[in-house]
Amino acid sequence: MARFSPMPFPPTPSGDTVDDFFGTPVPDPYRWLERPSTDRPEPEVGSAGSEPG
Repeated sequence: MARFSPMPFPPTPSGDTVDDFFGTPVPDPYRWLERPSTDRPEPEVGSAGSEPG
């Protein structure tokens, strides 16, 4: 039986957004992924292999 190693995740830029919940700072470095804008890079879907077809 062949064993497969998991593929690594691509590098993702993070931000410095911090929310304040009742006086407790909560970092949210990937907030930009919830509402992407044109100034952030597009994810490279399928860059690890060929597209299904």
